[in-house]
Amino acid sequence: MAVLAPKKSVSTLPKWAKDDIYWHGALYILGSMADREPKFRPLLRQYVNLDESTIDFFAIKRAVSSWSHGEKIMVNLAAHLFNETHEFKLSDLDYLGGGNSKVALKAIEYRFMR
Repeated sequence: MAVLAPKKSVSTLPKWAKDDIYWHGALYILGSMADREPKFRPLLRQYVNLDESTIDFFAIKRAVSSWSHGEKIMVNLAAHLFNETHEFKLSDLDYLGGGNSKVALKAIEYRFMR
């Protein structure tokens, strides 16, 4: 079972994931979070499965419900980029710090600027 491994950069993702506009942005955010926050890594192993082409964002959102506002914004953005049924308020980007803002904008670029 191939899951998104912690410390796996976007450059080592399967070609299909980088080529897919929905997957690329979402995985960019999730991978960035795992690189910066060790507490996020078990969630990736548990809820992201590349072999089955699934990300259980409902479970990830439940798991991060007590985390910081910025972390929840990043998860919500990743979920929205992956599947627009997950709502996202663009004005929430105002609450992100510089590092997260750059990651968010790059992920949006992967999704919408191809």
